[in-house]
Amino acid sequence: MGGGRLAIMAVLLIAGEMAGFACTRVAAAWPWGAAAVFLLALAGYGWHVPHLPPVLVFIFGMTVAARMDALRVTALEGHWRTGTGGRLPVLSLPVEGEVRVRVCARGGQVADFLSHLGPVPLKVVLPLADGARIPRTGERWRCGGWISRKTLREGRFSRRMFWGRRGADHVLESSIPDSVRRLKALSDGCAECAGIGLGWCPRYAALNRAILLGRRTELPADWRRTFSAAGTVHVFAISGLHVMLIAALLMRLLVLLRIPVRLRGLVAVPLLIVYVLVTGARPSAVRAVAMAGLYLTAPAFGRKGDSLAAWSLTALGVYAYAPERLFDTGCTLSFAVMFGIVCWLRWVAPALPVCAREGWYGECGISVAAWAAGVPIVARLIGSFAPGGLFANLVVLRLAGYAVAFGMAGIVCGFVLPPVAVAFNNLAAAMTFLMVQVSKAVASVPFSSFVVEYWPLTASIGWYAAWLAAFAAMRAAIARYGGVWWTPRLPTWRHMGQ
Repeated sequence: MGGGRLAIMAVLLIAGEMAGFACTRVAAAWPWGAAAVFLLALAGYGWHVPHLPPVLVFIFGMTVAARMDALRVTALEGHWRTGTGGRLPVLSLPVEGEVRVRVCARGGQVADFLSHLGPVPLKVVLPLADGARIPRTGERWRCGGWISRKTLREGRFSRRMFWGRRGADHVLESSIPDSVRRLKALSDGCAECAGIGLGWCPRYAALNRAILLGRRTELPADWRRTFSAAGTVHVFAISGLHVMLIAALLMRLLVLLRIPVRLRGLVAVPLLIVYVLVTGARPSAVRAVAMAGLYLTAPAFGRKGDSLAAWSLTALGVYAYAPERLFDTGCTLSFAVMFGIVCWLRWVAPALPVCAREGWYGECGISVAAWAAGVPIVARLIGSFAPGGLFANLVVLRLAGYAVAFGMAGIVCGFVLPPVAVAFNNLAAAMTFLMVQVSKAVASVPFSSFVVEYWPLTASIGWYAAWLAAFAAMRAAIARYGGVWWTPRLPTWRHMGQ
């Protein structure tokens, strides 16, 4: 099956899940949907019914979404806050992501972290007494409190909040597993190596850790606002961008080491997995490393890497396994941006000559495609529109590539040759310094970023339809007039003689 057919299947699965989540009143009937998929599959196989797989994929999407919605209702039953006289549920919650601690004005401290109650993502707010044990990533705690629902657009975790009751007995249920503890120790060691030689400016050491390891809590607040206003804050979220940069570095290194083409992916992918685990295994990074694994290991099985097929298989796997990620802004934005880049690389870039596909020309095309793919999601879910990011990313992404290259070299040298790590870390700091200056310059331009009304679904669909039509028209125009536009007009000997 080609990449185009796989992409159609992925889109149909997502559409079916959207329809399933929209029909919440019949979510309890999901077993009937599963039975329909099974019977239709048997009938199609026995009677050779054509064009049945797309229908099965759509119905399967509706079924898994309905099942997830039924499980969500079951998990939340009896846990909503019904008033001050309601009973106090005690839940067993895993600690996921970073734990933030702040001092409470009324005394004590408050810790907040991300967690799950079955299939339901939660943001946990836990009041603690002074000197009490602080939850750590990987632990599981028994907490007393209530769950409330908020209408927020920042992400799927913030939509449901678990409020721990002050004075309740929050108990550590299980400690951090050994594997998680070892990964945490390795991550801390990498963070220490990333700061070698940057004692003269701790802010740039924090910036290096943010861009290399995704430790955005260390990013200064004023710089965070600057990057947000310029539309470039995504370079500090470990996602597809970082995986692509690390994969490119590894492939170049393997070429220098003269590793055979068929073995390069088998060597690079495990290293990418370790990097993603050390940086926290964020969903967007896991998605990116899965897609990179499918693409890079294709030569090992005698096949040519297909970016659209890799994107489609990753989307099918992610959304079939966890359909609730449709409400995860980061995951949706990551898939959309990557799809825009794939569309550019497959349908427009091949029609261009080599001189227009490489260097700054190619980066401009990729940046425009990624920006266009992300605009409707950011505008619909966050209510922000940053046209300045289209221009800032052209420079910032190039600088980020150098910063990641120098920073990773500094981390590796930090374990074996600390004096050499000083030079690489300072080069990485120089790149991040330029990123800050470019972002400040773009953010200072009027209308580079502004708040907009949340886009309706029809506007988002219209935007994507317009851009796909623009890609098709661009490809047709290049195919027709490309020789006129790109062929260099060199003087002939006859003209030189005159």
